[in-house]
Amino acid sequence: MKHAEAHIKAADANKSDDKTVILHDKWNAKDVLAHWKDTVEQFKKHSGFEPPAMEMEGGDEMMMEGMEGMDMAAMNMDAVDPGAGMESMEKTVPNPFVYDKDARDYAGFKNFPALLLRNMIVNASIFDEAKATAIGWEFNPQSGPKKGELASAAALISAAASKAVKGEQTVWFSAFVGAQDKLSLDAVHTGSKKIHFPWISVGWATKEEAVNAFAHSPAPGGKGLMGDMMGGVGKAGALLTFGMVGGDDELHQVVFEVEKAAAFQFLDCRWVVHRLNGTIEAAATKEDKISIYKMTAAALAPQTVKQWEESKTAAAAAATPPAAAATPPAAAAAAPKTDEMMGEMMMEEKMMEGETA
Repeated sequence: MKHAEAHIKAADANKSDDKTVILHDKWNAKDVLAHWKDTVEQFKKHSGFEPPAMEMEGGDEMMMEGMEGMDMAAMNMDAVDPGAGMESMEKTVPNPFVYDKDARDYAGFKNFPALLLRNMIVNASIFDEAKATAIGWEFNPQSGPKKGELASAAALISAAASKAVKGEQTVWFSAFVGAQDKLSLDAVHTGSKKIHFPWISVGWATKEEAVNAFAHSPAPGGKGLMGDMMGGVGKAGALLTFGMVGGDDELHQVVFEVEKAAAFQFLDCRWVVHRLNGTIEAAATKEDKISIYKMTAAALAPQTVKQWEESKTAAAAAATPPAAAATPPAAAAAAPKTDEMMGEMMMEEKMMEGETA
C-alpha cells in the first residue's frame, strides 16, 4: 500500500493529464492516478486491508521502481496504431478490454493473489511496472530480486499462476515492437527457433480481440511516436511484453498465435500464460500492417530458485572444456627436458657438418 500511496501522491501532483510519467513516456498522470486509486479501492473492498493515512516522500522516484538495471531491449510489447486518425479508429474498433462480466470472488486471504492479478490487468500501468520488476530480475539474476512491494506482488502472482495454468489452449497475443526486435523475430525461425517471455503474459481467445486491442492500448514513446497528444489517456490496457520501444524507433504491429499453451481464463475475457515459452517454425504472414507469427508452446519445468542456481552451475561446468591431463611423475622423470633435447640436436648437427666437411 505504501507504493500505491506514493504513486497517487506523485501522479496527483503532476496536475497535467498529458504529462507522461513512466515506462518510456507510455502512461501519463491521469492513467496512473486512476489505476492506483482503483487498486486501493479494490484492496479496501475485498482484502480487509485499510491503508493508513500517510505522507510519502520521494514519490516520483518510487514510480520508477523495478526499472533500474533492466535490459530495456527485453521489456515491452504494448501499444496502439501509430498511424493517423487515432480518435476515429478508437470509435469504430470494438474495445476488447471489457471486464464487467467478471464474477470471481476476490474476498479473503486465499484470493489475494487473484486480487493482485485483477488489479494489474485492469489497471495496466501497474502491470507494466510489475513486469519491469520481474524482467529486471530474470535478465540480471546476479543482482537478485529487487526489494519492494511490487517485486513481492510479482513473485506471488508468478507462484500462483504457475499452479493455475493447465491444458492446451490456443491463445492470441498482440504487441508493438521496435525495428531491431522485429528483425530478431523474423530471424527466429531460421536459427534456434526458440522464444521465451518472462513472468506472465495475458492474451485473448480470438484473433479479432488481439487485433482490436491495438486501438485501445497506449504505445511506448507517448506523443513523440504516436502523434497522439494525450499519450495513454483513455486507453484501457497493455499488451504482451517484448522489447522497450523509445526515441525515434520504428513501431511494428505483431500478433502471436500460440498453440498448445497451458493457460487459465481470467476476468472472463483474458487468458493468462505463465513463462510463455516455445518455438516459431516459420516466417510471419502479413495481414495489412500486422505480422502474424505462429508459435507452438513448450512448457518449462517449474524450478525453485535453488534448483535454478544449481542448473546454471551445472550448465556452466558442462560448457567448460576439461583440463589437460597431468603427466605421471614416472613419465615426467623419463622424458628428456626440452633444453637437453635442443642441445643434443645442435651437437648432432655440428657432427653432421664435420663429417660433410
